[in-house]
Amino acid sequence: MRAIFIFALFGVLCGLGAHVLHYNLKKGALYSEVFFGGGDVASYSPFEVYAPDASLPFVRGNTDERGVLTFLPDRVGKWHVVVHAGSDHGEHIIEYDVDVKEGDIATLSHTPLYSEYGAMITGVAIIFGVFGLVYGLRARRAR
Repeated sequence: MRAIFIFALFGVLCGLGAHVLHYNLKKGALYSEVFFGGGDVASYSPFEVYAPDASLPFVRGNTDERGVLTFLPDRVGKWHVVVHAGSDHGEHIIEYDVDVKEGDIATLSHTPLYSEYGAMITGVAIIFGVFGLVYGLRARRAR
């Protein structure tokens, strides 16, 4: 029984890190508002952003409800943006370049320590609690 407990604990410790989602809040993303001539926003319009001298998109997505698209450039240069906005008159395409300078480059940092290991510690505590409850009930029945 002790071997099963050790094996289960090892398996949980190895697998818990894969089930933790992390996040970072950052400032400094580049964003663009896309709208039609009458002021109507291009909500949920598909877009692609191309890095300098790249043929494949750096990011693909849809504008949000307010017609805003956002991306985090990782190098300087001219970034190319293509937006496909639909309206009552069919599809409209706009293409434009964004000149990213040295201060506009996004850098990502690591998550806080608790955010990284908090769920793992909680999971181990739950497992110890369950096994403690099982052993306690077995010891009570043995009396």
